[in-house]
Amino acid sequence: MVGVSAGAVCKWETGNSFPDIELLAPLARALNISLDELLSFNSKLLEDDVINIKKKLTEVYIQEGYDAGYEKCKGLLNEYPNSVYLKLTIAELIQMYSMMYADKSEKLFKPKMECALKLLDQIVTSKDSKYMSKALFSIASIQMMLENYDESEKALKELSTSSSIDPMTIYPMLLQRQGKNDEAKVQGENMLLSHIIQSTSMLATNLMLSGI
Repeated sequence: MVGVSAGAVCKWETGNSFPDIELLAPLARALNISLDELLSFNSKLLEDDVINIKKKLTEVYIQEGYDAGYEKCKGLLNEYPNSVYLKLTIAELIQMYSMMYADKSEKLFKPKMECALKLLDQIVTSKDSKYMSKALFSIASIQMMLENYDESEKALKELSTSSSIDPMTIYPMLLQRQGKNDEAKVQGENMLLSHIIQSTSMLATNLMLSGI
């Protein structure tokens, strides 16, 4: 159909030779597929793809060490520069394994955290509502670790009030780090009271539904 012999195809499959680039378009037309499909090219990642990538990256970090995992992360970011979910996933992995493997006194710790922050900032800039809250919360956490308390507080304040992530889970700790112990105590007590009220309300609802 396109003037290609079975022997030539066999060589392509075994890697002994490669098809002439001029044959790609006729091959795609003959197979009724696009060039991207022919070359197995996909510029976008589905969430399931990223979940699988995360599993593989985790294995690399655990089995081959931090440096191997970090290099693999950089390679994937170059391959899929527009995947917001991949950026969030890799930022979280960098943060987690930097804390596990790196001594916080070492010079390498801060650059790795700043790398994660760069990815998280890109997510916030994208305005992707699905991942923005997680990115802001992670930014607040990392900035607090780096003792950039004003930046941490700024990120927490940017969290939407409708977000499923409650900034109050780390806000009292931030206040304490800033030396605002009295305010931290008040916020901690308020958070505890809020949880007690919510728990009591849920318990009452369950009892009512159970007919007790």
